[in-house]
Amino acid sequence: AAAIGAGQAASAARGQAGVGERDPQVEGLASLLAQAVRQSAGGAKAKVKDVSAAEANAVATTLDPADVAPFIARFKNMCIRKDPRFVRLFALNAAQLASTITAGDDELAYLDAYVAGAVQCCLKPDSDAVKLLESA
Repeated sequence: AAAIGAGQAASAARGQAGVGERDPQVEGLASLLAQAVRQSAGGAKAKVKDVSAAEANAVATTLDPADVAPFIARFKNMCIRKDPRFVRLFALNAAQLASTITAGDDELAYLDAYVAGAVQCCLKPDSDAVKLLESA
């Protein structure tokens, strides 16, 4: 009840929600915070759940040039919803990520490998662009 009250209070303060409505941003942040607390109890070795077929279909792409940027946004959001540790991964550029992994950050190495596999399952295999990528 406290989370709902806090969400409604924050929404009302911004003037965006009516009586009984929940602000999706506040709800999302509360969910991420709860997930982070649960995972911190499990330590750095906590595994990320595999991408479900429904999740893959929801973010899937043909790699059409017009869909690449929206796909990246959908994919990143999906990953962050699955595990807030992805925020740290996505904040780094490629050189920073490589340097951090090389320095022994096993958590980022795990998340990076997860992303590589997860991207693969979100590509529509019947797309010409995907076929071209996979043949390279």
